[in-house]
Amino acid sequence: VMVSKNLKAVVVKGKIRPQIFDQKAFMAVSKLGPVLYQDNPDMMDMQEHGIALNLDLKYEGSVVMDPNRISQVIHNLVSNARDAMPDGGTLTLGTSASNGEVHLSVVDTGIGIQTDRISRIFEPFYTTKAKGTGLGLTVTKQIVSLHGGSIEVNSQENAGTAVIIELPLSQ
Repeated sequence: VMVSKNLKAVVVKGKIRPQIFDQKAFMAVSKLGPVLYQDNPDMMDMQEHGIALNLDLKYEGSVVMDPNRISQVIHNLVSNARDAMPDGGTLTLGTSASNGEVHLSVVDTGIGIQTDRISRIFEPFYTTKAKGTGLGLTVTKQIVSLHGGSIEVNSQENAGTAVIIELPLSQ
């Protein structure tokens, strides 16, 4: 990630290196798979905070993606979801497919995003956190775009947030 000198733009450097992954390989590289293991520090952190993990993996085919970049996307979204549930809740990670696209979803039952803030969440340096750069979702959106995909956020205050990423099944 490179931040421009005028601090108005964030640029993801380099090209994506797409590879074909089936669901099992996708789970492993995106770090969805290791989340299942009890000795995983991220899972232990979520358990300590009363966050239950639910997997809703409906897509069993393959997807073309850069595993390192998509791993970063999933990490950013899971981290945000965890932070949105300080009193516990449920984190659901899902996959599905339709119309030539695979859908990756990260859904939490956390505090949600205020309506007046949701339009700004992908802006560079915009954050509502005490600690944070405001770059995570900006970088996430750029990575998804580099894959020819799109990202949608649906949120309701005090009810949670759903982030749905759509990636083409073939590029």
